[in-house]
Amino acid sequence: MRKLLLCLALILMIPAALAAPRKFPAGGSVVSVDAYEVTRPFPILKLEDKVYEGSPGLQIRGARGELLMINQLPLKAKAYMLLEERTGQVVRLWILTEEEQAELGVRKPGLIINTPLGSFEL
Repeated sequence: MRKLLLCLALILMIPAALAAPRKFPAGGSVVSVDAYEVTRPFPILKLEDKVYEGSPGLQIRGARGELLMINQLPLKAKAYMLLEERTGQVVRLWILTEEEQAELGVRKPGLIINTPLGSFEL
């Protein structure tokens, strides 16, 4: 009977563990996914108008935590990027949910007014 109750308690805890917020490692940055190209041996990623090379072990995680292949990468999505220090290659890329974007302080683009005195964002 105790084993049955223990199994039931573990089964009931699974949804809570899956709903836990994702933790991102320090040293990364929030970027916009502009484009990608599937090339050999490593993919090419255009993030925030800069071109990066993917590392040999590049992992891309979707908004629900699923593992994505490079050709499943959603364009114009916000992502959290982690670079390898020595090579500058992208090692990990997490597609962010709306809640994670708010938590990380990602601002949505507003109205931009260009004048001779400069640009203003509302």
